[in-house]
Amino acid sequence: MVVLTDPIPGPPGDSMFPYLNHRHGIAVYEAWWMKLAYNHPILPFGSTDIMKSQYQRVTDKVVDFSRVGRVYYVTDTVYHTEEAVLDRQPNARQVASFPKPFNDEAVEVYRLR
Repeated sequence: MVVLTDPIPGPPGDSMFPYLNHRHGIAVYEAWWMKLAYNHPILPFGSTDIMKSQYQRVTDKVVDFSRVGRVYYVTDTVYHTEEAVLDRQPNARQVASFPKPFNDEAVEVYRLR
């Protein structure tokens, strides 16, 4: 299983790496390619370079996303609303939403495949 996060330092991405990456077969990747264009898909069509970490911006490996099974995307509505996610990835299905206290924002989880 792969979990993609926004290419933005801070939550929720920063919490995904220490708690999920390399546990129970889960791989967490920062979706840096989303910075290439406003409408760039969240889930790449094929092989894509993966950075070593959010803070070490060097290529670590290449992942062929056409061969990956389950893929999820975790974002904060401050960065990407449901409408923005669906613009980039029309087949995305929201599977969880965790509202933040005291405002209308939430951390949301989408299944991309």
